[in-house]
Amino acid sequence: MEDAFKAKAAALVDDLVEKGAFDAIRDLAEVFPLTVFPDALGIDNEGRENFLTYGAMVFAGMGPENDYFRSLMAHAPKVLPWVAAKCLRQALAPGSFGAQVYEAADTGEITEEEAPLLVRSFLSAGLDTTISAIGMALYSLARHPQQWAILAANPSLARAAFDETLRYDTAAPYVFRTTPHETEVAGVPIGKNEKVLLLIASANRDDARWERADQFDITRRVAGHIGFGTGIHGCVGQMVARLEGEAVLAALAERVASIEIAGEPLYRDSSGLRALSSLPVRVVTQ
Repeated sequence: MEDAFKAKAAALVDDLVEKGAFDAIRDLAEVFPLTVFPDALGIDNEGRENFLTYGAMVFAGMGPENDYFRSLMAHAPKVLPWVAAKCLRQALAPGSFGAQVYEAADTGEITEEEAPLLVRSFLSAGLDTTISAIGMALYSLARHPQQWAILAANPSLARAAFDETLRYDTAAPYVFRTTPHETEVAGVPIGKNEKVLLLIASANRDDARWERADQFDITRRVAGHIGFGTGIHGCVGQMVARLEGEAVLAALAERVASIEIAGEPLYRDSSGLRALSSLPVRVVTQ
């Protein structure tokens, strides 16, 4: 998928850079994943804007209900049946990720009932997180012009820059788990069926693991961050997300000498993601 992703990123970035100023979230971070990721899953173009509502809905529902979550859920009667229909076998392009899930059902690796749920899980977990991560990468780089200068001089650092953002300003800063049995963590007893909040962002800024943990440095050796989880909870689609982030950042770095924030960044009121809803920027070409 690399060539197709990079070609689409280049075309999108060319149009934006020509304008000189744009919203890095609404015009880029949201647009690019919504272009390439459903393609990879095998989903057609009709109504893709519904995926933005659906993804935001999933993560906004991870904490206490607020007005943002309730406003999203008002669209549920339309969006949820639409998403379910797009995840059915007959809706997916042959050879796509989605079609391969159904092939696994045909061979007995999973059940027929599990297949559409697994396809939907790609959308639930893989779209909004990547949008947020690309947005935070652009925000981090715009706030650290010396790091942008390093990237612009060497666009091959794009993947490293994306990973450093996942460590430095983690898009999914925590995850929730439920204990299947009584256990103990660091001397603290935890009962069965209790909810546990795991602070990924804290681990990614742990002074015991990282030198200069609070410094954004795209040249650091960043292997070991847990922005994509770890072990059996590692993100199954992380290489696709990395490819998306790399494609966008490399396309910009090849064309843009500097990027600066041109208006007030706005955060989403989401309980499950650290995500921007708007980031006005100005760029100067190479």
